[in-house]
Amino acid sequence: TSNVSPDNYYKSFYWKKYIEPQFKNQLSPFTAKNNDSILTVLGRWAWGPCLGIAARGNYAYIGNGNVLQVLDMSNPSTPVIKGEYLAEEQIQDIQLKDTLAFVCILRGLLIFSITDAEHPTVVGYVALPGVASVAVVDSFAYVTNGTGSLYIVYIANPAQPLRVGIAFPGIHDDNIITASGRRVYAPNSSDPMIRILNVTNPQNILYSYFGPNGWPFGLYASDSILFAGISLKLRLFSIANPDTPSIISELNLGTIIHYLVRVDSLVYCATRDSGIIIVDISDIQLPKKRGVFKPTLPPITARYVFPKIITVSGNNVYVAYRNGALGLKAETPDSLHLLSFFKTGGGTNKLFLKDSYVFAAQGAAGLWILDISNPEIPHQISNVSIGGDIVDVIVEDSLMYVLGYSPSAYLKEDTTQGIWIVNISNPALPRILSHHYGISKYVSKASPIKFAKSGKKIIVLHRQSGGYTPGDSLLEVVDVSNPLAPTSVSVFEKYFEGYSIAANDSIIFVATDDKGLMVINGITVPPQQITSVFPYFFVRSVAIRDSFIFTSKQDSLYILNITNPYYPQRVGSVYTNANGSDMSISQNFVYRTDGHLRVIDISNPVHPVVKTEIDEVSTVSAMNDLLAFNSYEQGICIARNNLITSVANEYINTLATDFHLEQNYPNPFNPITTIRFTIYEPRITTLKVFNILGEKIATLLNNEPMQTGKHEIQFDASKLTGGVYFYRLSNTKEFITKKMVVIK
Repeated sequence: TSNVSPDNYYKSFYWKKYIEPQFKNQLSPFTAKNNDSILTVLGRWAWGPCLGIAARGNYAYIGNGNVLQVLDMSNPSTPVIKGEYLAEEQIQDIQLKDTLAFVCILRGLLIFSITDAEHPTVVGYVALPGVASVAVVDSFAYVTNGTGSLYIVYIANPAQPLRVGIAFPGIHDDNIITASGRRVYAPNSSDPMIRILNVTNPQNILYSYFGPNGWPFGLYASDSILFAGISLKLRLFSIANPDTPSIISELNLGTIIHYLVRVDSLVYCATRDSGIIIVDISDIQLPKKRGVFKPTLPPITARYVFPKIITVSGNNVYVAYRNGALGLKAETPDSLHLLSFFKTGGGTNKLFLKDSYVFAAQGAAGLWILDISNPEIPHQISNVSIGGDIVDVIVEDSLMYVLGYSPSAYLKEDTTQGIWIVNISNPALPRILSHHYGISKYVSKASPIKFAKSGKKIIVLHRQSGGYTPGDSLLEVVDVSNPLAPTSVSVFEKYFEGYSIAANDSIIFVATDDKGLMVINGITVPPQQITSVFPYFFVRSVAIRDSFIFTSKQDSLYILNITNPYYPQRVGSVYTNANGSDMSISQNFVYRTDGHLRVIDISNPVHPVVKTEIDEVSTVSAMNDLLAFNSYEQGICIARNNLITSVANEYINTLATDFHLEQNYPNPFNPITTIRFTIYEPRITTLKVFNILGEKIATLLNNEPMQTGKHEIQFDASKLTGGVYFYRLSNTKEFITKKMVVIK
């Protein structure tokens, strides 16, 4: 046993003086930017991973991202949300004591009164950095954070919690501490030790430790016994002498025990890959394995979806998985059966905004469809689960394409990978039509990470994970003209580290970490590389609109004219301070994420301008003046770009010197109009028509050699619905876009 080391005293001083002030009364990025003059956040959907759960009587309290939810479990097969509290950050852990709930969020500890179980009310708060978990004993809360620190909070008056001590036991943030009396027991997965902290005097914490003969994971102290998940075994230690635990017995469960809880003579163990195991300890010298529940539900059978917390109320057992709360019934110690699974949100990988819906790919939590017809109150209407991670989504007409990914790509039996095609003619009742496993079935260590759609083809980017020959990444071209039976067409193999992908007609653009922006002809079998832009540079994101590519090279956004894809021409660029990871284009704006969301005005593509930015953003999708973006801390936010005053704004334009484009006549029209233009310099010319979403709906000239003089072309819109459309005249050097209106 030893006192806190001088180094830890220094750390305590450093944290108190320099780190903690950053967290006190600090506004989250969402709050700080809510009054941004350019972006107005209208609403948010803050569901996310389920990292905390606690239960009492007929109520279960769960963390669903940033939302503390109270579930009425009177009918345990049908959980009903009875109360909610929207926190500023993601909920990390929940513990109940008497009439109080102690809730960890990233920046502190919230204390709720749950006297009225369905309406939790905040009564106290203490700011602490990077909070991960909490244990509550008597008048103290012991709070861990992601740096391995332990904070001691005096809670005798829950309305005024006081931080009275700090220790640095080196706790891994995935490990839950336990406390008994004035001792805290903390596992440390970086070495085979259990730390024992004597917190009798919080100002002078004493350390000791013991080696439990294996790697410690979950711990639970009850009465004078410490129950410990050590490597693959459950071990029972006597802590009658709290500083020198002694072994009582052990039981080999053959799996890692993440979390456990004791209720009378039973210990409930949440394990890594063997489900929930009940151990009978009526004879502590001879613990016995009793009931077992192995989940078979697709939402929690995805690889690397482990239980987070386990809690028991009566005969009901509740387990928090990252993508939902599992309810089990334990009528006898030998039987565990499923009651319910309440799906929560997950970590957002990709967003797709279309019409009045947001389609959110949320990893193992599946794909959530959100109704944003009232953008101030986004709400979930359905969920699609494939039994694995969903990393990308594309929506077109009444079909949704989702991309399944395996975190363990070297395991070829993970059949959730590939393209899933879903009918969303009724978004509230999505229906899976087909699944294309693709080349993941045959190629070791390959997993799809991104895809793009052009016409009836989907191009899937597969990235390797170590040592595969002939290449680090692959492209698979899939024909989806029959959504019931998608078919592989060809495969492109080459040494490259693919990161993002876009496609336009037959041309594929791949952003890579080592080959710049690769330009590939997707018609040939197999596809053939045409050229590379910015070879040998890191290029992380790419997006297409019409004849232009928007791509990120190192710390800047570049705009390229690809009228002739064999010779992409640089139009303009803007410094953004970081390489981008995701991008969306709407009207005259590019929305690009790189850990920040940057709003870039491209009305003058030669000189694009960064108008504003928001911190802590991972992915974005935009349509007209609305955008949906995912904040690491705030969930999915729906915002309006106040610089767009009308959804009929023209797209980006340049000052043309080689030709002149006139306004179509008549305009508005039904169904025929004439488009006139003048060519001053002979060039290869293209004339295309687009809808208001920027989707091409007609090609009137396709790379035609045009001589000097006046020209006119008639356009027949008889097959189009009424509304606003755009026509664009372009050559290898420049383009002009104008608006026209079809009336029906």
